[in-house]
Amino acid sequence: MLDPGDVNVAPRLVHKLKLSDEELTLHHRWEHDPKIHHLHTILGEGESLKKVEAEELRRAWRAPEPPVERYFIEVVDRPVGTASIHVDPPWMMGTRKPTGWLGICIGEEDARGKGIGRRVMELLHQRCLELSCTRTELGVFEFNDRAQHLYSSMGYRQIGTIPHFTWYDGRWWSDIRLQLTLD
Repeated sequence: MLDPGDVNVAPRLVHKLKLSDEELTLHHRWEHDPKIHHLHTILGEGESLKKVEAEELRRAWRAPEPPVERYFIEVVDRPVGTASIHVDPPWMMGTRKPTGWLGICIGEEDARGKGIGRRVMELLHQRCLELSCTRTELGVFEFNDRAQHLYSSMGYRQIGTIPHFTWYDGRWWSDIRLQLTLD
């Protein structure tokens, strides 16, 4: 367990081409955690939990298109979440290429709120530069104020909105698209 007072944890990204059974079990648990499921899963009207089978996660992890790098986030050699970079995926809103589309999920509850997300985003930005990306883009659900605050504090700016994108708490919410130009 991470010390609740330790805000100086140093996460690292571990690139994974495929998942071990243990990693798959962790990822599956994070995908279905009711405390965070709605923050990273697009839901239809009336849905509250979208079940994803473990083998479907394993197949998605290996999918090569668009070019994608997937990572486990580790802190003190313990997996606490996942992150990814998709290069120029078809769902991005911006047109400037190459662009890294970023995804992040802090799956372990005791790892949330400790600055790990910010540090992981910084690592993802560095990796995007190594991949020759000139910008990053991501989507964040309208109700996810905490993530919006993080991205705004890192310099992300809104480039668009997709209305009625996901169902949560009895209503439709938009997906806000954000971008950051990399130096």
